Amino acid sequence: PQQRSLRDAARPVMADLREATRHSVNLGILEGSDVVYVDILAGPDSPRLPTRVGGRWPAHATAIGKAILAFSGAAIVQAVLDAGLARVGERTITSPELLRQELDRVRESGLAYDSEESRPGLVCVASPVHGPGGLVAGALSVSGWSARLKPDRAGPAVRTAALTISRALGARAVR
Repeated sequence: PQQRSLRDAARPVMADLREATRHSVNLGILEGSDVVYVDILAGPDSPRLPTRVGGRWPAHATAIGKAILAFSGAAIVQAVLDAGLARVGERTITSPELLRQELDRVRESGLAYDSEESRPGLVCVASPVHGPGGLVAGALSVSGWSARLKPDRAGPAVRTAALTISRALGARAVR
């Protein structure tokens, strides 16, 4: 039920974001040490993604996962670190210290990035979605080819969309 309300709140915002960016838009939640994708709207010019709705991917190797982890409690982050940071691509962060530094940067900006960490040529920018009480409910991302998607330019739109979904879920005072 929680995933359904998240998906229902996000779907129209995701459609607008896909229209504006022409890239794939993804919605995911954290389950254990993995991101589970609850919705994906493929963009007309985007690459085939390495996952599908209901599919799982290691949280540390995705922008969505890093966006969620940055706003999760220390015990959740530690559980992901304890599960191991497997290399899924040449650029995957596998160092606990580097991941912690990355999560600090995400907390500062509200944006997380995947710079070909999950798949060569694929980049992604994500922002957390908060629910009631300010708890992180999931994250929203835009992904595409590195030659076409400029994460620094798409980031503000992703952040705005995530804040819109957060407000729809009843989150207050989300920065």
